[in-house]
Amino acid sequence: MSVSELNEIRDVFDFQSHTHFLHRVDGYRRPILLSRSEHNILFDFARSRRALAQFNPHVWYLSYPFGGFNDKAVKAAKEAGFHLAVTTMKGKVKPGG
Repeated sequence: MSVSELNEIRDVFDFQSHTHFLHRVDGYRRPILLSRSEHNILFDFARSRRALAQFNPHVWYLSYPFGGFNDKAVKAAKEAGFHLAVTTMKGKVKPGG
């Protein structure tokens, strides 16, 4: 979508993050996020929040691409300022999980 199209619908939809450039898979069909350094993940997450801030000043949520995450991604999400991150793992969610 173009910036003008996003501006037209921002009063109706809430834009949140799905990363900036990490929503891809590698040659083995694994989320590329899993092979990146914590520094690169944090840079990408922060860039995504900045890009979306023009449409929503409260970019607090992150969806891990393809459900893939690891300890580096969780730490980077916290450092980037996200309040909540979601994945596609099956099962029940428990406090602290």
